[in-house]
Order: sequence, then C-alpha cells, then structure tokens
Amino acid sequence: MKLIEEIEIPHLAYKVKVVINPKEFYDEHSTSIMLAEDTSRSVATIFLRKPLSNTRQVIPTLAHEVIHVIQYICRNRAIHMERESEHIGYLMQYILANILG
Repeated sequence: MKLIEEIEIPHLAYKVKVVINPKEFYDEHSTSIMLAEDTSRSVATIFLRKPLSNTRQVIPTLAHEVIHVIQYICRNRAIHMERESEHIGYLMQYILANILG
C-alpha cells in the first residue's frame, strides 16, 4: 500500500487518505479502477488500483468516489447533505483539488 495523499479537513476532525493498493480490488470490485471505504469514524480512504492517469475515465470516477467519501463524512458527523448544500459543494471542491493537485 502506497499513500499518495492525506487530506485534512480540520473543522470536521476528518481525514481523507488516497492510497494505491491493488490488493483491495477483489470480488465485486475486481474490475474497478478505484473505490472508497469508510475506514473509521474519522477517516475515509480512496483506494486506487494504480497511479492516477489523465484519462477521460479518471476524473468522473474520482468524483464518484469523492461523493461516497462525502456521504461517509456526513453520516459520521451527523450532517444533513440536503441542508448543507453549499458546505457539501465546498467539500467536493476541496477534496478533488487536493487529489488532483
């Protein structure tokens, strides 16, 4: 497992880790290029099969996984996504910008 990025979200006491770990891709994820996991109450992890490339498939798939991360954050911090739409938008932007550089 290789840590690519660790994103701190201080106001929520939460971290998002991005790691390369091909061993995570088995069973229903055997054909996936990345997946998100609710690792703990304060950490979500996005697993990549291999380093990010600049392909048309990567950014939409990454955005998909970041949405799952935001769902985990909301569930773990009792945040109502529908009531916090602007905050959710900023979280999406912040997490994606950090991953993409």
